[in-house]
Amino acid sequence: MGLPLPLHVLTQVVGFDWDTVAQFRDLAEEGWSKATEQDILAARAGLMELVRAEVARHRRTRPDDFITSLLDQRVDERPMTDDERERLLLGLAVAGHETTMNASGWILRYLADDPARQTLLRERPELIPKFVEEALRHSSPIHSIGRTTSRDVEVGGVVIPAGSRVLLVYAAANHDAERFAEADEFDVERSAAGHLAFGFGRHQCPGALLARTELRLLLEKLITLPPVEYAGEPEFAPLSGGTMSGLRALPLRFAAEPTR
Repeated sequence: MGLPLPLHVLTQVVGFDWDTVAQFRDLAEEGWSKATEQDILAARAGLMELVRAEVARHRRTRPDDFITSLLDQRVDERPMTDDERERLLLGLAVAGHETTMNASGWILRYLADDPARQTLLRERPELIPKFVEEALRHSSPIHSIGRTTSRDVEVGGVVIPAGSRVLLVYAAANHDAERFAEADEFDVERSAAGHLAFGFGRHQCPGALLARTELRLLLEKLITLPPVEYAGEPEFAPLSGGTMSGLRALPLRFAAEPTR
């Protein structure tokens, strides 16, 4: 379920063909395996080829969707370039399925780990948005991202010169004990507002609302069904490219009857 859900959303919200999105997962994993050896665009050459094919298909058929709207888009009073269009769609191809897939896996694990949490959400469905935010904070789908400083900046009493390569570790920030009491505990009633799972400010993920909506709807549907329980051992994946955090496998099944 963790993978088909965001892939179907990409076909409906963005306009990718189903045959195209069906290849995203394997090509994304292939790209991460090469990311430490090649330029990121070179590592994702297979995905970029799919994106270019989608743009060409939309030029021919012009269906009423987001990709077609990009064909006539203007940036600063000039037409959007093919490179800009392709990079934007490449970002949607990767981030549009991988982060939500990982986040849904962590959410389902938190449910399977503690049946009382499932009971709580059945009795108090208004807690679902808080559950989503706490899961994003506690197990951030993106652990870190590299950046280059544009100017000298002081952080924690240390001056980082302009032009320095830095690693922003969102996962560590989301477990900052000065910001979140008992930060290593999963607390569904906590106010996790201010977590950095989606970045911050101008670097906020543009798909944050969509991802939150997918995860919220997933939980709203699950609490109408029998409880989930483990059908095997979870298999944890290493960080993809040192960045993406998720489970490789999470076998679950529905219990016969809801627990009360």
